[in-house]
Amino acid sequence: MYVPGATLADALPHLRETYCGTIAYEIEHIASHRQRVWLREQIESGVFRQPLTNDEQKTPAQAPDEGRRAGAVHA
Repeated sequence: MYVPGATLADALPHLRETYCGTIAYEIEHIASHRQRVWLREQIESGVFRQPLTNDEQKTPAQAPDEGRRAGAVHA
């Protein structure tokens, strides 16, 4: 486990927050055990679950290549 807590009783609230929320994680299809362990560590540590800033909450999500398409000239 990669959540804080010395005992299961300490860690359980963090695990519930990670695995019982609105985001699902599908990692068992990854063939590499090393990659699965790394990804599970990142998920359970909460490193990618940081709250959005006020500006981020107000800005609509944009696909990574959407900005390039907006200015593209089509022939």
